[in-house]
Amino acid sequence: MNTPVATTPFDSVETILNFADPTQKLAYMDDAVKGNAKIRTIPYPVKIHNARLSAADFTLEKNAFTLVKMTSAVSDFTDLENVRQVYFEEVVNVIKQHTNATHVVVFGEQLRGGSEGGVARVRTPAMNVHVDYDTPTAHAIAEHLVPENDRQRLLNGRWMIINVWRPIKPVQRHPLTVLDGSTIDRNDQHLCKLLATRSGVSPAFGFNISYNEQQRWYYYPAMQPDEMLLFKLVDSDAEAVQWAGHSAFDDPTSAADAPARESLEVRTIAFIPNP
Repeated sequence: MNTPVATTPFDSVETILNFADPTQKLAYMDDAVKGNAKIRTIPYPVKIHNARLSAADFTLEKNAFTLVKMTSAVSDFTDLENVRQVYFEEVVNVIKQHTNATHVVVFGEQLRGGSEGGVARVRTPAMNVHVDYDTPTAHAIAEHLVPENDRQRLLNGRWMIINVWRPIKPVQRHPLTVLDGSTIDRNDQHLCKLLATRSGVSPAFGFNISYNEQQRWYYYPAMQPDEMLLFKLVDSDAEAVQWAGHSAFDDPTSAADAPARESLEVRTIAFIPNP
């Protein structure tokens, strides 16, 4: 259910998102060495709707994203060891609450912060529209992370890869926008090879997303540290709503001196066995 913590008078904002150039046959992304990335993008003006003011109840099943309110026991999210020991278990519980999963694996933690006073030695916000994994890579991740003692039962059931994104401090700059998964066309997806990956799987591929006027974009203004944005990347049910493309963006309502965004994202795989 939507969690109206911070409000804004704007029903939407107009901004520019960097979409994939559909003529590029294969893009390359490298989390480790940015200079190896080869991604051609085309900027398009886009209206991003304020999800806090929407009458819709956004869910993972209907839209491939939802907002969750959860205060963490972790006080310092830059302490990644504590994050793995405490926050991962909190995330497991949240994912189980919002799916029918009986087993959840958390992986791929990533701190992000801007260069101007943000978290040191972490990646800056990603400013191009993308989905982290394609279907074959997601299948490989499921096989890689499934517990050995329950392998056949879990792999034969439904599973989904869900990102969990939360700010470390209130977001005043470069918020995250997410695509309503019910509005994406498969022709909008363009393969991107991942030269470095947090999944433990290689080779790995994701998608960059090209512009389509039918797409509908949302964000939660002024997200707070006790809020989590869940968005579904891949679902083993091919008919299910998925492919929640996402990107940071320049918010025209942000103050010129707004502090850099600081956030933590983790990826999860939720296994839902057959009855």
